[in-house]
Amino acid sequence: MTIELQIRPAQARDAEICAALIHPASPELYDYIFDDGAHRALEFMQFEFDQGGGGLGHRLHTAVELDGRVVGVGGLQWHEDLMRISVESTQNIVHFYGIARAREVLRRAGHGKSVIAKPEPQRPHTTNLGVDASVRGRGICSALLAQELLRARARGCKELSLDVAVNNPRAKALYERLGYRVMREQRFEGDPGAKVLDSYLMILAIT
Repeated sequence: MTIELQIRPAQARDAEICAALIHPASPELYDYIFDDGAHRALEFMQFEFDQGGGGLGHRLHTAVELDGRVVGVGGLQWHEDLMRISVESTQNIVHFYGIARAREVLRRAGHGKSVIAKPEPQRPHTTNLGVDASVRGRGICSALLAQELLRARARGCKELSLDVAVNNPRAKALYERLGYRVMREQRFEGDPGAKVLDSYLMILAIT
C-alpha cells in the first residue's frame, strides 16, 4: 500500500502539534533547559516555534503531513546561520521568561549544548526530529531525512549530521541503515543530578 505524504515548510500554525512531536525525542534535555517551575518546556517550545526564529522556530523546520495531518517534523541548521539563530533564541527566551528568569534558562541552554552538535561548514545539522508514535515505522523519518539530504546536496555539502540519545537504539539503527555512522559520544556537561542523557553524533557522507 502506497503512503501519500506531503512534505512542506513548517508554519506558525503548526506550533502546537510540532512542539508535541519534538519534545518526546529528548524530553530530559528540553525539560532541563526550558522548564523553570513557572513554565513547562512545551509552552516555550510552542512559543518559539510560532515566533519563527531561533533553534525551535518554524522557519528552520519541515513538516510531514499524512492524510492532511502533521505527523512528522524536523529542522536543518546551517553553519552560516548560527549567529542569527543564537540571537533570535536569546531574544525569544528573554521575551517569554523575562530578564530575571531568562538568565537561568540561558545558563542551562549553554550546558545543553554539550549533547547537541553544531553545524559545520559544508555539514548542516539535523535537529528536532519528531514523528507521531501512531505512524512510526511507516517511513516518515526516512522521508524527512531524504528531503534534507536533497537540500544539502543542492548546496554542495559533503556531509550531514544529527544527534541521537544513547537510550534510543531504534532510532540509531534507522540512521545506520540510512548510511549514518557514529562519530563520537557526546557527554552531558551540566548540573550534577540532571537527568539529561548523553548522545551520539552521527555523520552521513554525501556522495
